[in-house]
Amino acid sequence: MGKIMERENSIDYCEYKKMMEFTETDNGFCYKDTSAFDNQTDEICYIPEYSIDNNTEDCKAYKYSDFLELATEFINENKLNRTPHEIAEQLFHCVDWQHPDSLLYEQDLSFWEMNDE
Repeated sequence: MGKIMERENSIDYCEYKKMMEFTETDNGFCYKDTSAFDNQTDEICYIPEYSIDNNTEDCKAYKYSDFLELATEFINENKLNRTPHEIAEQLFHCVDWQHPDSLLYEQDLSFWEMNDE
């Protein structure tokens, strides 16, 4: 769930990461490509801070489809009356250093129940 391009199945994932521009956020660092997410491409749109270190076992990158999968599972588990895209979009705009699945489950359920518009 929510993992793509882990070290063992990447096309030299660590080399790929070197090409990414990680930016500082209020809480840490991450790579975020809003265009890749908004256009629902098959490109990486988010890499969390802990994936920057080549020695970590938590080396993951996320595509739009990963956010959508996380959102779908979360909606089904919690019986929310929102679309997967709505939750995925809210999640993508909220993550700023952590793994999306961590943030998704750390927030109060009421945060995800509210309409983000």
